[in-house]
Amino acid sequence: SEMLTARFETYEDTLPPPEVKLILGFPRPIQLRRIIRDITCLGIDSLYLTGTALGEKSYLSADIAADEALYRLFLDGCAQAGQTYVPAVYKAYSVRHLLSVYGKSMQTAGSTKALVDLYTPFYASQVCSSPNSLEQPDTPTRFEPLTALPWKRGAALWLAIGNERGWTDEERALFLENGFAPYGMGSRILRTETAAAAALAVSLAQAGYWEL
Repeated sequence: SEMLTARFETYEDTLPPPEVKLILGFPRPIQLRRIIRDITCLGIDSLYLTGTALGEKSYLSADIAADEALYRLFLDGCAQAGQTYVPAVYKAYSVRHLLSVYGKSMQTAGSTKALVDLYTPFYASQVCSSPNSLEQPDTPTRFEPLTALPWKRGAALWLAIGNERGWTDEERALFLENGFAPYGMGSRILRTETAAAAALAVSLAQAGYWEL
């Protein structure tokens, strides 16, 4: 029998991923498949999948949530983008669990933390365990448009996006207690895959990642 030998040479280095740590409220499995493909294509550093109060708990144990299945989906996104970096994946069963385990790593100097949500005013002090930690505990939470995000290229961005059922006021308050600022993309209720791709694309453009 004859042996076939193949040789590959790389002519371009892979692009370093943007320092985006995407926190995603666990969506429906069919949505997760599309989301991973699109966010990997756009570019992220890591993905944090978390259960939510309004989300379906069974999604966390779905076959697609297995590490091997997620890895294959990331590879599809890498192939589309012509890149080789596979984002790291972390999981949590609730927002409180997520912040208790990974909260310290979110406090790096120079990082930006954004909670993407509908323009739905709420009083964080009513559900916040430490209302004194809020700048204005007795006023409705103020949203800024995502286009005003002060993230700079090269720094870390923690971007939290809920599933279609959204975040509860308690979950919003937990994010605010951990230094997240609320940002909106209008009052339309978007599909999770639309919100994730749009928020990531807007953030990358604002930070200059699309400039040549």
